[in-house]
Amino acid sequence: MQRLLGAFTAAMFLGFALITLRDALSVGGGWLVARGFILVVMAAATALIVMRERWSLGRLRLVEALVFVTVTLYLAARTYAVGVADLNAGSASWTSTLLGFGLLMIAYGIFVPNPLGRAITGIALIGATPLVSVFLLRANNPELQAAFDATATGRLFETGLLLGTSAAVAIFAAFLTFSLFTFAFDQRKRTFYDLEERIGSGGMGEVW
Repeated sequence: MQRLLGAFTAAMFLGFALITLRDALSVGGGWLVARGFILVVMAAATALIVMRERWSLGRLRLVEALVFVTVTLYLAARTYAVGVADLNAGSASWTSTLLGFGLLMIAYGIFVPNPLGRAITGIALIGATPLVSVFLLRANNPELQAAFDATATGRLFETGLLLGTSAAVAIFAAFLTFSLFTFAFDQRKRTFYDLEERIGSGGMGEVW
């Protein structure tokens, strides 16, 4: 898990760095600050994971939560802001920001080995975040409700298909990742033999 999480944070750092450099002259200062904060979080997480030889599961879970919550909140804020701007301009392209949530769900399934129940919970929370952001957009901007209803209703199927497909792929990836990790761990414990049934035990130990 430590190596996978380190690979994810390093990839996110590189991706946000390239996006920030590309958009440095075209986005507002607030978004540059937000991306800069994410770069700091990703760089710090990557450095800590790489420099420390072995982390406890509790600490890795803390890093996992910090990384994914940070990116999820950024995407939620971006969805809200882009939605307001595009609806004011009469555009329906704001739903394209949902693609980021789909990719994040898939990344969570691939890079974070979890039991299936925990994986489904994490993926569901990431997938629900854009929906909450979108409904807040509608509730907080009464003047945009007509434009919102006209565009959102028409793209409801597309939105549901994107998030639903991403969630399904992410859950399947999480199941495969956790199964592979469990299998590898079992093989390391068993070495060359499979312990199937205990025959008996005594003062000197157990016979299998």
